[in-house]
Amino acid sequence: MNSGDVEVEEVARRFGEEVKRILGDEAVAVVAFGSRVWGKYSRDSDYDLLLLHRASEEKAEEAAVEAALKVSAELRVGVEPVVMSIFDFRGDSKYLTTKCRREGLIIYLDGGGRHYEAIDMILLAEEFLEIAEILLKHKKYRGVIDEAYNAAELAVKALMLWDGYDIPGSHGGIIGEFGRIYVLTGKIDRELGRLLSLSLEKRNKARYNARMEVSEEEAKTILEAAGKLIKNIKQYIKPNK
Repeated sequence: MNSGDVEVEEVARRFGEEVKRILGDEAVAVVAFGSRVWGKYSRDSDYDLLLLHRASEEKAEEAAVEAALKVSAELRVGVEPVVMSIFDFRGDSKYLTTKCRREGLIIYLDGGGRHYEAIDMILLAEEFLEIAEILLKHKKYRGVIDEAYNAAELAVKALMLWDGYDIPGSHGGIIGEFGRIYVLTGKIDRELGRLLSLSLEKRNKARYNARMEVSEEEAKTILEAAGKLIKNIKQYIKPNK
């Protein structure tokens, strides 16, 4: 059995340079995966490369195909490109996507790649928080808890990305790493860490237990906790950093 191809990083970086030239900041990262990374490849195996982007799907596909053709001709190798938005990549639970997150060779296309992603993620967290506030006005308390937790978790992911940490694939894993890295070290207040854990517990019950009664007070508590957490995390995530 053979191990990964030592040349895969060069191919992925060259592909990344080309898509970066075409898409600019809308090209976030390239993930090399498949046999060239994980082993059991042959001389004729293609280089499987996943372009993570912030562009339209059509625009990203066109850029990936153009870059793959150029790199294939230059390096005389087969390049098989696929594309996925960065948000789908972070949220998708399918086996291959999860394996790429955990074991793929991820190459960010500039030093600020993770920072761009983190900023987008904190903006999305604020949007989910606004949705939760609207649901509260309409007394949809179960939905408030669900959306408020989503907002809080997005903010936590944004902070971890900003600081260069990998994001675990489960809700519990995210909370555990957040506690270890930020709460236990005193970077984030312990009460906010406790409220995040409480939010996940309430969210799971509200989402999966149809008989559970969700009070206005519980919904407000989770919503306020999410708001405090986002406000605190935004102090660390600044576009000019």
